[in-house]
Amino acid sequence: MKARRQKLNNNESNFREEILNIIRSSKTDEELRDSLGNYHDNDIAGCIEFLTKPERLHLYSVLGAEWISEIISYIEDSSEYIEELGTDRLAEVINE
Repeated sequence: MKARRQKLNNNESNFREEILNIIRSSKTDEELRDSLGNYHDNDIAGCIEFLTKPERLHLYSVLGAEWISEIISYIEDSSEYIEELGTDRLAEVINE
């Protein structure tokens, strides 16, 4: 059981590393959306806390309200990230 848990933790760590590398790459917005589309929203949500605020703001604008609302739904304490969205973007996310 412990070996299986370790393997799961390693997979989460690998996904996190891959996702962070994608977000921090010089990909175009379209390439970024396409690349992140290969990951579950929960995996992306697990990376949000490791991003700088400018990286998160860029991600919010690239992914759009619907996708961001799905990602944020997986974050336990999402208040900090919701505040970052600003009033207009928050209204879009709430409506999704």
